[in-house]
Amino acid sequence: MRQSASDEVIDAAKRMYFEQRLRKAQETRAISASASKERTENKNAFHKEQLSKKNKVKTDRQYTLRAKETLSSKKAQAAAALREKKAQLAEMNKQQMQERYTARQRLVTEVALGKVWNEEGALLLNSPSKPTPGKPASATATGMGGDY
Repeated sequence: MRQSASDEVIDAAKRMYFEQRLRKAQETRAISASASKERTENKNAFHKEQLSKKNKVKTDRQYTLRAKETLSSKKAQAAAALREKKAQLAEMNKQQMQERYTARQRLVTEVALGKVWNEEGALLLNSPSKPTPGKPASATATGMGGDY
């Protein structure tokens, strides 16, 4: 009987040890599966968050690029308008200088010919009919008046 009890006890002990190991293995598998599932969920959530951040950065970058392009085009238009205005002013200045030059040239020619117009529009010749009191006759004749 001792042998049978001993075999039964040994078998029961082995079975109990086996069942304990089996339960621990099943618990370990369940924990491992839940940890794996949780890792997968965390990974997916992380990737989803990263994707949304990436898309946000991409849209922000596109908005920034559009804003830069708009600003650049506005600056270019303003610069072109400024260059055009500067060119117009230079042309006006050139015309004014040409007019001054022509007027001075005409005045020099008239002085050389002996004809000068006074401020009232009367033609003065080298020999005026009435000299201005207090001024020499030559100053009145040239129309310069001596007050320059």
